[in-house]
Amino acid sequence: MERKPNSRDTLSRALAATALVVGIAAMFFPNSTIAFFGIGSQNVCTNGTDGTNGTDGTDGTNGTDGTNGTDGKDGTNGTDGTNGTNGTDGTNGTDGTNGTDGKDGTNGTDGTNGTNGTNGQDGTCGPVGPAGANGLSALEVWQKENPEGTYEDYLAAITGPQGLQGIQGIQGVQGLKGDAGDRGPAGADGVNGLGDYASFYDTTNQTNPVANGVNIMTYNNTVQSHGISVVDGSKITFTKAGVYNIAFSAQLDKTDSGQDQVAIWLAKNGNYEDWSATMVDANNNNAKVVAAWNFFVEVQAGDYYQLKWKSADADLRLYAQPTNAIPGIPSIILTVNQVG
Repeated sequence: MERKPNSRDTLSRALAATALVVGIAAMFFPNSTIAFFGIGSQNVCTNGTDGTNGTDGTDGTNGTDGTNGTDGKDGTNGTDGTNGTNGTDGTNGTDGTNGTDGKDGTNGTDGTNGTNGTNGQDGTCGPVGPAGANGLSALEVWQKENPEGTYEDYLAAITGPQGLQGIQGIQGVQGLKGDAGDRGPAGADGVNGLGDYASFYDTTNQTNPVANGVNIMTYNNTVQSHGISVVDGSKITFTKAGVYNIAFSAQLDKTDSGQDQVAIWLAKNGNYEDWSATMVDANNNNAKVVAAWNFFVEVQAGDYYQLKWKSADADLRLYAQPTNAIPGIPSIILTVNQVG
């Protein structure tokens, strides 16, 4: 339990402090008069005799160690000592293993080309070599690639497509009559002394639906026929080889004014016959013009012929006129007879 200080203790402490101050003053001022100011009075005191020294108090306990001070700075380096004498050389060590080979260095730049040497003298010509084997003809090459093909197949393979029909040239001056040729051999006898023959006609108007389009003459009636027939309405087809005369007449008509032309020609097995066309003029509205001529042709069994025509006037037609006071007029009349 903490004891509280009383007035006596306080006075004792004050007197002790005063005595301490007086003692210290006497140490510094031994021959001086010390004035003491009491409470409520003033007295002047002379110094008394020194008291005997008190006994030394007991040593206080050691205080706790202070914290270490910061390290001092490093001192300057001392001067180097003199070098000692060299020791004796040691024995040589064993050789180490060889190191791995270094990588190849980069290639140096190419040197400049040397000057060309002088040309040597030409050597003597060698002997002529043997002649090469003869090459195959176009027909032989084709036959090797097409062993089963016929000569007709070969001709068809090397023949290009039919070109467009050229414009008919101006008729030339009639040439001089040539000398009569040698008499040919007598032909084989025909059946009953006559060859094949036929006659056909058409009773319809055959129009020109597309200007400059190619049209084919057709037939819808047969008058007589022996060995010759019309297939697909237009193909004049033969059953026996020989020479035949094909004759026709076509009534042309136009239903507009102006002057126009019609070209008519012969075609064999779908391809036009060269130099077989003729140009006919058709003038004025409802003007009737008859185109009529004949062709001598040489055929093989199974061949067929057609008559084709074209005009720049879409109003031009092959005109058939029904019976009216006169017999009917066919648009086309066709006759065919064997002559050789």
